[in-house]
Amino acid sequence: MMGVIRITKKERAAFVQIDLKTVCDSSISPQELGLLTYLLSKKDDYEFRVSVIARERNLSERQVYRILDRLIKAGYVHRILHRIQTKQGRWRSISRYEVFELREMCQEYRDRIKFGRPEVENEVAELPLCHSVSPDAE
Repeated sequence: MMGVIRITKKERAAFVQIDLKTVCDSSISPQELGLLTYLLSKKDDYEFRVSVIARERNLSERQVYRILDRLIKAGYVHRILHRIQTKQGRWRSISRYEVFELREMCQEYRDRIKFGRPEVENEVAELPLCHSVSPDAE
């Protein structure tokens, strides 16, 4: 038999609350849930770098990208590709990720993009985006 032992939480203690629906989602692996929890634990305006995530979570960058791809398929992450031109005139793709606590939030976000609805500020506030994840800039 197992019990749950919790710490006493202070007013501004460092802990994360995640919707139980996400925690109990059997479509994502424990490793995917772990990375999702890590991403959701950061401040909303925190800028992630894949290399930093890999280092802090003791993963390779390839593993981080693989987990992010699986979270995209599961509906917790949305990838936005940007093409930029380097100083040398070459084009480079950069991925930016939007991370959602609930897959329904991600689907609503995708629908807004698909149907070309402009996101005005108060509409974005109704869709609580959790975090943006950016790869390393070169």
